[in-house]
Amino acid sequence: MLLAHISIASIAFHAVSMIYFLCGIHSSHIFWVIGIIIFSYSISDMKGGLFWFLVMACVLCTFIYFEKTNYPLPIFQLTPRQALVDLLSGYILPTVVIGLGMAFLLKLRNTTFAEAEEALEEATKQTKTSSHLTEQLINILQQASISANTLLSSADELSGATKLMNNSCDDITDGIDEQLKATHIVNTTLQTMASGVLETNAWYAEN
Repeated sequence: MLLAHISIASIAFHAVSMIYFLCGIHSSHIFWVIGIIIFSYSISDMKGGLFWFLVMACVLCTFIYFEKTNYPLPIFQLTPRQALVDLLSGYILPTVVIGLGMAFLLKLRNTTFAEAEEALEEATKQTKTSSHLTEQLINILQQASISANTLLSSADELSGATKLMNNSCDDITDGIDEQLKATHIVNTTLQTMASGVLETNAWYAEN
């Protein structure tokens, strides 16, 4: 940016000098004012272009003031060759600079539009991809929710089955206890009967 402003300042200094020393506002180099403005916008930023626009506007107003007040400007007699060079550098070169500057700005605009379209397409693709991923994530979450509900239902069923098994085990335990009690009663009765038989046998043996 610094080199750009140095280049513009060099061109502006040369152009203003040529305008001042060669007929002022009527100089063929007056077109350099427009060329410098376009050139500054082409190679610098917006602030730089606005700065040189204001500078050139002030220069132009100054030469208009010189013209209206009949300010004495220096007059040089040019040879035919120098006059030809003056015409070419005053009319042709600014025209070339303006044409190249406008072509550069047009190319820059087209490039910017192309990059903007590419960015828009990329953003659209990213949006579609994001939407697709969001749909997949929603499906996964729904499946996970269904799986979680199924797992909870299975856990409830398992808990109910476990309770039934515990109740069955309690019933079986109670039945075994009752059977053990009945078996104990039967054993006691058998032992009593066996003792009675032994006593009877012993009495008959003695008699």
